[in-house]
Amino acid sequence: MEKIGLPMPVLRTPTVDPGEEFTAHSEDALLDTFDRRARDLRISLTDFCNLRCTYCMPEEGVEFMSRDSAMSGDEIVRFVRIAVEKFGVDQVRFTGGEPLLRKSLEELVALPGVGRKTANLILGDVFHAPGAVVVDTHCIRLSNRMGLVDNQKDPKKIEFALRGQLPPEKSNDFCHRLVLHGRAVCTARAPKCEGCC
Repeated sequence: MEKIGLPMPVLRTPTVDPGEEFTAHSEDALLDTFDRRARDLRISLTDFCNLRCTYCMPEEGVEFMSRDSAMSGDEIVRFVRIAVEKFGVDQVRFTGGEPLLRKSLEELVALPGVGRKTANLILGDVFHAPGAVVVDTHCIRLSNRMGLVDNQKDPKKIEFALRGQLPPEKSNDFCHRLVLHGRAVCTARAPKCEGCC
């Protein structure tokens, strides 16, 4: 399969009549070599992505930049603001290993679409952080049935209760075992109590 390199969009004045699409923005726009307006922006937060997708990173011959040369959070915000306000970008995507770069629960839950369950899963499975407690529907059900919590349905409260009871280095593994046990034996509608150890 032959790889085709596409040229990067450049900033220039459109050579065709932009029409109503550009009225809210200046004459400058991000255009590709076919004079098509680039409406979306993809920002790679790092080149240290551990996914190594072939469309954005070749398998060999890549020299990584130093971490201190990457844009700071404030610089990224400023860059995106300029792209949106001046050049009419209306969609921004972040790539480059996110959210795997962030190692604290607070940083992870601040990301759009990431809640405590996902954040704890990343902390435990990716970073092997002690004390990660993933509370899903199985964990809620089994924690109550086993008496680890008392008639509690709030995932955050269950997370903190389990964190206080479990050895930090075993909490992530315990939660995975609860999920497996909840699927195979201690199901919601027909628990197999006779098969439980």
